[in-house]
Amino acid sequence: MTRTSAPSVAAARLALTSGHLKSSTSQFSTSARSMEDIKNVTIFGAGLMGAGIAQVAANVGYKVTLCDVTDDALNNGKKIIESSIQRLAKKSPNSPPFSSETVFSNLSTTTDPTRAVSEADLVVEAIVENLKVKQDLFKLLDSSAPRSCVFATNTSSLSVKEIAESCSNDRRK
Repeated sequence: MTRTSAPSVAAARLALTSGHLKSSTSQFSTSARSMEDIKNVTIFGAGLMGAGIAQVAANVGYKVTLCDVTDDALNNGKKIIESSIQRLAKKSPNSPPFSSETVFSNLSTTTDPTRAVSEADLVVEAIVENLKVKQDLFKLLDSSAPRSCVFATNTSSLSVKEIAESCSNDRRK
């Protein structure tokens, strides 16, 4: 069995997402954006998934805002990222796939969700798997984020359609 490195998996996922956005705009939304339009990414949830998404996005040059409900959660997210970078550097000592300097220079944190999305082009939520909590977050963000901002969910078990029902009709077009 061949093991694939984390950076190549992350790069493949970003390429796949980019391909979907470029080729599927009419299928999903009339307001969908291409990856070239996305400069500012906001991640909600600084746990393992959210921190990992933030790390990959910041490493490839996106300006990332990581948002969670407490400063302690955000500090823990930064520790998760640093630990991940160190772990990856040990696996690939000749060419570390992630740079702490690059990641942290592109990363900011906040506990204020309205501020977090004020300039966001893409929002990814990676919070607790609870439909009402995700709907409440998207409803709040819907009134705060720019109209052109794309909302995404990292849910593994909930209906994306049900999560999106809390957003305005304009956002869902």
